[in-house]
Amino acid sequence: MAVAVAAQDKPAAPAITDPYAGLDWGNYNVHQSFEFGYRATSIVGNGALYNTFVNLNPGPRLFAQSLDMQSLDHHGVLFDNLSLSSFGYGGDPNDVTRLRIYKNKLYNFSGLFRRDRNIWNYNLLANPLNPTTSVPYVPVTSSLHAFNTSRRMTDLNLTLFPQSRVRVRLGYSRNVSDGPSLSTYHGADDTVLFQDWKTTLNSYRVGFDFKVLPRTSFSYDQFLHYYKGDTSWKDNNFGFSLATGQPIDIGVVFNTVAGTPCAAPLTNIAACSYYTSYTRSAPIRNSYPTEQLAFQSNYFKNVDFSDAPFTLTRNRWFPP
Repeated sequence: MAVAVAAQDKPAAPAITDPYAGLDWGNYNVHQSFEFGYRATSIVGNGALYNTFVNLNPGPRLFAQSLDMQSLDHHGVLFDNLSLSSFGYGGDPNDVTRLRIYKNKLYNFSGLFRRDRNIWNYNLLANPLNPTTSVPYVPVTSSLHAFNTSRRMTDLNLTLFPQSRVRVRLGYSRNVSDGPSLSTYHGADDTVLFQDWKTTLNSYRVGFDFKVLPRTSFSYDQFLHYYKGDTSWKDNNFGFSLATGQPIDIGVVFNTVAGTPCAAPLTNIAACSYYTSYTRSAPIRNSYPTEQLAFQSNYFKNVDFSDAPFTLTRNRWFPP
């Protein structure tokens, strides 16, 4: 009896997907990732001291984020490569975002943004500042120079025709630091002032690179820096009043045994030294343009010149 047996092909192995290969979208290969989390904190003790030296707050956080797009044939419409990454947003005191966009033979752009939160409330004086023998006893357990400021820094750089013999470089930077803070005034009696902190620095850059010789380039740069200082001071510490109803500030140092701000007990406020108001504003403006000429070359054998610059700075100061 003849038996017919049909041969069977070996079943194909399942395709293995490379998790790092990315996804093709139009003319680009795209990689993207997000990493989120949550921080829970339990603080026992001085919260102001924790914020001064640690400053990691509870809540949702962005651990890391990245986006990369690369043209498959290096002929993207607006760009060939794009890279975007971030981290720290949420409860962290430091946030960073980076962006880079590149188009072959046309431009190269990079951007960077950073934000830093600075908190200082560490009482370095005797704790409490005022002695317990004072009548009244007014303890001061926090810093008289505390601050809670943020610094935001932005850097933008653009290079046109990066592969040509003549390149054009443009740039802009901004550095802003602002926020509430405290200071003191040392007059007849020390008093605490509200210090509205704000400083701004804007910087503009333009440069040119010339490749007139083999393995040699000359560069010219012009920098324009503009500084603004807009910090102001004001007395908001009016916790006492005269018989006429006039609010007054008799300072923050209470040692009535030594007669500061006056003898104990405080039965006659008018006999004390006091402040009825205090404001101070001193806006500052400053500009300093800078020119720089440099060259880089390895034209000669065994001789290498690397960014040898000549810099000229002119300063303009505008006092209040």
